[in-house]
Amino acid sequence: MIVLKKLPVQSSSTIDKFQGKEIYDGVFPLPFGPKLSETSFYGKINEKNEPIILGNEQYLSRINENVRCLDFVKNAFQDLQQYIKSAISLRRIRNDSFLFSGLVVKKGYEDVQRFYLDFLSRILATIKKKSSHPKEFINQAMNEIIESSRFFPVSLSSYILTNKNSGRISGLILEISEESYEDNRMKIQKYLNDPNFLFFREACQQFGFKIDKDIPWQLKADISSPAMEKYLNGVNVFDKYFKKAWYYDVEAFQAAIYGFYNEFLGQKRVFSKDDEEFSWWLENYVKIKINEYKKTWNSSQIKNFSIRTSQLQFLLDKEKIFDYISYQLLSTN
Repeated sequence: MIVLKKLPVQSSSTIDKFQGKEIYDGVFPLPFGPKLSETSFYGKINEKNEPIILGNEQYLSRINENVRCLDFVKNAFQDLQQYIKSAISLRRIRNDSFLFSGLVVKKGYEDVQRFYLDFLSRILATIKKKSSHPKEFINQAMNEIIESSRFFPVSLSSYILTNKNSGRISGLILEISEESYEDNRMKIQKYLNDPNFLFFREACQQFGFKIDKDIPWQLKADISSPAMEKYLNGVNVFDKYFKKAWYYDVEAFQAAIYGFYNEFLGQKRVFSKDDEEFSWWLENYVKIKINEYKKTWNSSQIKNFSIRTSQLQFLLDKEKIFDYISYQLLSTN
């Protein structure tokens, strides 16, 4: 049986001090989750720390009219909802608790590619004297992206790891509120000092969720917990649901450049792979990744690496080529 506990009620003078993040950290009742879910990269990387992306939206299920998440996450959350509902009917939830009206999901899966295309479009919008000729514009766009990669991440796989998007891009994370992430005072008053907060935290754990320490209304599906395993039915989450994000880097560049050309230059043109050979895209992709990995290579080193990569087109499939590029750049100086 879960024992209900209440955090000490804070005086208004003490509450004023909780605006600081350091003090908030000291108030949150630990422990709250495994190492992976304690990081800002949860839902963005696999067990090998490689950036990932949802492989197919067919794995998403609608949890309500406005929110989707991974199918097994939905099943676990609905069981948690029912558990909370039963606790309310048994009067285990106080009527002044945020739980009293039940759990309603406000935020779930976000499409990272939509954010990414908007991000790249803003880069391409800076091109001066944009050519209306397709091939010329593609070259202009790629040159602008390569130049930008010297200063900040521009490939999809690198963009995923930035703070421009959240772990909700994975479908593993749900939020039951739309509160401000920065309001530490509110977090304490409304959630941590709630008479049923510890009950809520332990109920979440029973159904395989961990509460985010910095966002106490955010639930992360803990795929390593025994409680979540029964919803997974022995499936390896990373193998079934996700792909390495760098497999889609070049496709994402193509979608952004072609889409920008059609939308902003008023040209409705259907592009094909004949517009530029894959070898051309690969050559420029290598330049971008070298910049992103901050390699201080000379022109000869860059050329040799590009040649080796280009030769792989005749030996490996595209996914293996992207693996080779990333692993080589990660392992060399």
